[in-house]
Amino acid sequence: MGITGVVVTLTLPFFSAIDFVGIFIYSIVANLFYCLGFLIEVAANHYFKSSVDFTEKRKTLFTTGLILSIVITAGIGFLLSFLAID
Repeated sequence: MGITGVVVTLTLPFFSAIDFVGIFIYSIVANLFYCLGFLIEVAANHYFKSSVDFTEKRKTLFTTGLILSIVITAGIGFLLSFLAID
């Protein structure tokens, strides 16, 4: 996802200091959501005594999350580049 963000950022026709703030906030939020998967699994197993076994679903969930994060990051970047064209 980071590589996608760098590539999209370098292709933007404009780039200002305020964009760095947006990129920083976006990266913090993306990493927060990335960590939520682990926290949800721990909470389900410990606090709710869930019998759901995540071991078989981890690879699928990870791959889905990775693909979605790349698509969302690239989509935002391309949307910004199209909005910049006047």
